[in-house]
Formats: sequence, structure tokens, C-alpha cells
Amino acid sequence: MRLQEARRDLYRKLAKEQGYKSRAAFKLIEANEKYDFIHEGDKVVDLGSAPGGWLQVAASLTGPRGIVVGVDLSDVRLRGEKTVTSITMDVDDPSVLQKVTRVLGGKADGLSSSSSKGRGRGR
Repeated sequence: MRLQEARRDLYRKLAKEQGYKSRAAFKLIEANEKYDFIHEGDKVVDLGSAPGGWLQVAASLTGPRGIVVGVDLSDVRLRGEKTVTSITMDVDDPSVLQKVTRVLGGKADGLSSSSSKGRGRGR
């Protein structure tokens, strides 16, 4: 087993043990520890939010006063995350901004995107 594969397996195991939907949750935790861009009470949007690992971390970082909105073609369901709203739709849909803004009650403080839209299209 190569080192990279072993790390993936370690984070997959840790994600399962800690209740995260994906091992990618640890990437957001690490990035926020380094750059401190998500804070208590923030309004955060995650485009391409399935399977929901980043939504879980963002909800934890923003706390009970924060609002987290995920947008994805896949339905994302998180148990016990009262500050998270999942919108099932294409991020390219013209009405996505209006729907997200309505849920947030205004503008977002932060945006993350793991959507693969545009890859391989010469953009």
C-alpha cells in the first residue's frame, strides 16, 4: 500500500469514527485552522455539498448562531444539524442565488465549492 492510499484509508476511518459524511471534512478543518476563515455566527454556502462532510464541519464552526446552506444535485440529509439547510438543485440554475439568499436572510460571509462544474470544458 502506498503512503497516499494509507492516508486516505486513515482519514476514511477517522471520518467514520467521528461521524463525518466524508474524509474531506478534515481538509476543511485543516484549512480553517490555518487560515481562520469561518467563524462563530457566520453565514456559509457550500456549492457541490454532497455528501455533506463540509456542511457538518461548517455547522460546527459557525455554531448555533450560524447558518450553513448546501447546494447540490444530490439530496444531502444531516441528522441533528439545525443550522444546516440543503437545497437540491443545479448550482448553475439561475434561481439558486435567490433561494440561497432567502435561506441566509442576506449575503453570505463565506463560500466553498467542491463542485466539478466546468472541469474539462476548457474553462
